[in-house]
Amino acid sequence: MIETALIYIKRNKIKSLIIILIIATIILGEIIGLLLNNASEKSERDAYLYNGAALVIEDDNGGFTKSDYDEIRKVKYVTGLGAWRELIADPVDTENVKEHKGIDPENKDVRNRADKMVIVANMDVQQYSLFSWEKNVSLIEGEFPTYENKGIIVEQRYAKKNNLKVGDEVKYTIGDQSEATSLQICGIYKVDSDFEIYDSNEEGTSVYIHSPYNSIYVDYDYIVELLGLEYTASTGSEVYIDKIEHIDAVKKQLKKMYGDNVEIYDNTSNYLDSECKVVGLMGKTSKIICWMIIIMGEIILLIVFSFYTIQYQKDTGLFMVLGRSRKWCIGRFAFIGMIYAISGLLLGALLYCVLGDLICSIISGIGKNVIINSTDRAIGGYDIPGIFQGFEVRIEMSAFFTLKNIIILLIISLVNWIAFMVLPVVTTVEENAKKLLNSKG
Repeated sequence: MIETALIYIKRNKIKSLIIILIIATIILGEIIGLLLNNASEKSERDAYLYNGAALVIEDDNGGFTKSDYDEIRKVKYVTGLGAWRELIADPVDTENVKEHKGIDPENKDVRNRADKMVIVANMDVQQYSLFSWEKNVSLIEGEFPTYENKGIIVEQRYAKKNNLKVGDEVKYTIGDQSEATSLQICGIYKVDSDFEIYDSNEEGTSVYIHSPYNSIYVDYDYIVELLGLEYTASTGSEVYIDKIEHIDAVKKQLKKMYGDNVEIYDNTSNYLDSECKVVGLMGKTSKIICWMIIIMGEIILLIVFSFYTIQYQKDTGLFMVLGRSRKWCIGRFAFIGMIYAISGLLLGALLYCVLGDLICSIISGIGKNVIINSTDRAIGGYDIPGIFQGFEVRIEMSAFFTLKNIIILLIISLVNWIAFMVLPVVTTVEENAKKLLNSKG
């Protein structure tokens, strides 16, 4: 059986090549469809991370207490809080970063902040929007600050300028504190954006305090406890939620807990709109592509196979005259079909390995060209172009290689194999050997 099947394929090289190419095209098309689906699923998560917190909750009675924040954290689907405050810090044994682009500021310290830095205290630093998206701002060494590790993260330029590394202690005079406070570095982050100063700058050298290179991030609970500050955050708190679909449920629960004493704002209602529309469209398009390729591909395969039906019948008739059973003949066709299906699968996968980067680039470009990226926001006399990391669809070649996608391709290959078997089995099962041998096209 196997030997005769291999002989058949060798004698019908052109036919076999056509069938394998068709199957490979179906496989490649399915890979593209599955990649689009992967991109839409990943981009939905990315859009959510990019836009940061889902809700902002503010207390009309002067702010939340620590116990309030603890209760909010317990609400189902809430993954963290973004209550934050900024503290002006004067470095004791180190110097801030004055690296910039644009014009040089006038040599006058208008606000007495030229050499100072900003400590940003946040309850969940890792989920802060600048870090959660991990594109233009990302942690490159160590870990994010928490109450447990009692650390800070500093920007790499500041660390390099002062020969600092993870584990070092740095002293700052913070706010109105009379004595310097020692803080230990637990991580170093990197900003892939320039700090640019314009001629409209009216702060002189004080403008350097606004540089992202001079921002220090620390856990909110830790710094409040360390400095003995009032716990309440005057701005209320951002609320991080695990999925877009759970926003309304969390909002209702918070309203139930605090009633009319709080104001709750949905941050996703406007600026997630364009992202989600494109991501949703990609998801729907991917499913349509997958189903259309399967349906049209199998129809084309059946049409191609129909051209060879007479040959199938004659081959079956010949083997049956020579004493082979109908079961043996069908097994022979099954083995030929299996070779075609496996060869097509491997060729399709090979084509993806060769063209994968190009395909991923095209898919990423679809979202990039449609979604409205965040614009640069000039504030006063300075700007940080790109710090807000305009959202874009990001998909890599390796994203396809998941167990789910591999199983889907194997199922499609099985369908291709069954499609190859349909006509040989249907057209020969009820016919006798002599009639099959005398089949005419």
